[in-house]
Amino acid sequence: MNTFDSLDILRVMPQRYPMLLVDGVEIAPDSNRCLAFKNITLNEPCYRHIVPSTEPQTLAYPLALLAESFGQGAGLLLMQRGLLDPTCQRSVVVFGEFGEIDMAGHAYPGDRLRHEIQIGFASSRMATLSGTTWVHDRLIASYCGVKVFRITSASLTPESRDA
Repeated sequence: MNTFDSLDILRVMPQRYPMLLVDGVEIAPDSNRCLAFKNITLNEPCYRHIVPSTEPQTLAYPLALLAESFGQGAGLLLMQRGLLDPTCQRSVVVFGEFGEIDMAGHAYPGDRLRHEIQIGFASSRMATLSGTTWVHDRLIASYCGVKVFRITSASLTPESRDA
């Protein structure tokens, strides 16, 4: 089992606080699957305006952050499989589409998210992924048709958009 702890993740991920949303990853050797973990705490910026009289349901972890956390775990899986090279200066990786996200529940501060991620298809320029997010034995979300693309860095410059 290949395990990425917090320091390993910092070495390969460009994200930093407050947008680094993966705390650990486990990838079985020669597997197209992984488990990625995220601990939700009240110290996160999305909870900065919470007061003691807040209703508990308003503490539900935001869907956008849930999807971002899943995507970061997926990125680590793709990188481990050699599909994303974090040292490549000529290209960037873009999550182009989350085809379908089905919310089945909510996660709250104190919960530990467990993303179960699998690669459906992968080439040097594109990958599709799917998976689920759990808190203990409770399904929180399922993801289908997640599309990831490698594009040239030059295509992101203002000069290339004007051409």
